[in-house]
Amino acid sequence: MTNPAADRDNDSPPSASQPALVANRPFRFWPILVLSALIWVCRQVPSVFPNSNVAGFMVMAIGPFFCGVLMIVWWLFFSHETGKTKWLGVLAIVGIGVACNFLADKSMQGFGLFMFTFPWAFTAFGVAMALLSQARPEARARGAVLATSLPFLAMLPLRTEGVRGNMKADISWRWTPTQSQQIVERLKKLGPAAATEAPSEWRPEGPVVWGEFRGPHRDGKSAGVALDPDWERHPPKELWRRPMGPGWGSVIVVGDRLFTQEQRGEEEMVVAYQADTGAQIWIHADKVHFYEKISGSGPRATPTYHDGKLYTMGAAGVVDCLDAASGELIWTRNLSEDSGAKPPMWGFSSSPLVAGDVVLVHAGGMEAPGGDAATKQAKKGLVAYDTATGAVKWTAPAGDHGYSSPQLVPPGVDGGAPRVLLLTNSGLSAHDLETGTVLWSNLWTTEMYRVVQPVSLGDGNFLVGTPMGGGTRRIEVTAAVGGYTVEELWTTNAMKPYFNDYVEHKGFLYGFDGDLFACVDLETGKRMWKKGRYGNGQVVLLPDGDQLIVQAENGEVVLLAADPKSHRELGKLRALDKKTWNHPVVVGDRLYVRNGDEGVCYELALAGGKRVPEAAVNADADAAATERNETQSSPTTTE
Repeated sequence: MTNPAADRDNDSPPSASQPALVANRPFRFWPILVLSALIWVCRQVPSVFPNSNVAGFMVMAIGPFFCGVLMIVWWLFFSHETGKTKWLGVLAIVGIGVACNFLADKSMQGFGLFMFTFPWAFTAFGVAMALLSQARPEARARGAVLATSLPFLAMLPLRTEGVRGNMKADISWRWTPTQSQQIVERLKKLGPAAATEAPSEWRPEGPVVWGEFRGPHRDGKSAGVALDPDWERHPPKELWRRPMGPGWGSVIVVGDRLFTQEQRGEEEMVVAYQADTGAQIWIHADKVHFYEKISGSGPRATPTYHDGKLYTMGAAGVVDCLDAASGELIWTRNLSEDSGAKPPMWGFSSSPLVAGDVVLVHAGGMEAPGGDAATKQAKKGLVAYDTATGAVKWTAPAGDHGYSSPQLVPPGVDGGAPRVLLLTNSGLSAHDLETGTVLWSNLWTTEMYRVVQPVSLGDGNFLVGTPMGGGTRRIEVTAAVGGYTVEELWTTNAMKPYFNDYVEHKGFLYGFDGDLFACVDLETGKRMWKKGRYGNGQVVLLPDGDQLIVQAENGEVVLLAADPKSHRELGKLRALDKKTWNHPVVVGDRLYVRNGDEGVCYELALAGGKRVPEAAVNADADAAATERNETQSSPTTTE
């Protein structure tokens, strides 16, 4: 007499006398359930470990796919499954996946497949196998194919507009208008009243206090402002709110005008608004639509104002010089052609820097069309255009990828003349303004993209930020005979910025360590505190009030005390409703914030009911203007 239990555990082929018994043998499914659970462990890496390094990101993005492959391998070779139905099932799953990827919206193809579809498809496969463990092999194969097909089919009607800092996707129906298309329709509804006539002779009155990315020194500090800390009694007052197209740059405020860049439909726009009302004054359009699957559509850089002109960089590499009064095009260049580098993964993101008679942009592209990509990019990472004509004045080596913007260093900071700082994957380098020659550098290579601005602490001390667990380094540069010496003072993991810039105040550094806000002692590199979960946001310092304005990723604006002893929230405001990666701007008693959907202006209550001391604001603007005047030198040589 046979023992059924023994037959179920026997790995040998079934005999002719017991076909029914072996055909219904329970399927050993526990390894597939373990792999299904492991898929979601991989997916949670960015949330549980927001400061994880490159390996952590790869585990989240690629881990679920490899878990799925292991499921298939187990089914085919180690599950004790009999018959050829399993091979037909695998072929059917692969065929359905390939077909659905081909038919899906472009935002869901390729990388989107790995990020959004594979985790659900392979989890469904594992669950189906477990539920059908007692079924016949043919039924199990059919069930696995059906279950796995559902997530693939579910991706067909969907589209993603990108992801948030924790890699959670913003999903919509593919037949609905995209964000950039929605803006066009919303602006049509505003009607002609949304625009005003552009005075051809317009010029700002007084010094320009916020005419470029992160302010006059690119350090995120707004001088002469101290806010009333009681936002419950004196909350910010909304002055205007209006649609703005997708774009991850900030705004600049020049006199009574505000300038920014947006995507509207298939056109990349530079837009001028009335700072007090939000009314549109003029637009300049380029027939460009840059899109990628993580950040979505739109330009990434912030315009730069100088001497009546506006300098802009588009995500696809269009560099424009515009008349700030009318928006008329003065000259245009293509950075991809001039540098030999195609747009990098997240697009050209460098905010132009005017220094003397040149405007500088960082190419940051990793590959070049044709020829030796590495050689071309090494020679032309930093490009200097003539401010008047757009002619290429010089090019210089500057790493082979990165998203940081050039930054002017005042004379004497490192013992020398004014120069340009640039942070790339290779580290921090200082370039001569006349030729682009590298004067000194701190080599600190990384696989990832450096995005944040370097911080100048004075006396030749600088901070270098590195994402994905790299941390922050403080270096000291001193003039020496025949050149410079560069010394590393400390490197800390207490502050690990990704694309979230930090600010320095009274010997302490305030910024984002992953998705938590933190304070670090600049003398030692040790963390003072870490608290406040604001996602991947941005920050502006109000040094006169010892205050911080934090723009949270979820759209909230938070007023913090710049206090190294503790994390103290003074006020909170729900300013925007959607993902916000853009830098906030504070000019006087006005707060300007925007994201890829809308922009809004608030009037802020000042401490003691006082007005902003114009002398302090103007002094900061005048100092920045003096720095630029001192960069004027003999004509530079053309390459």
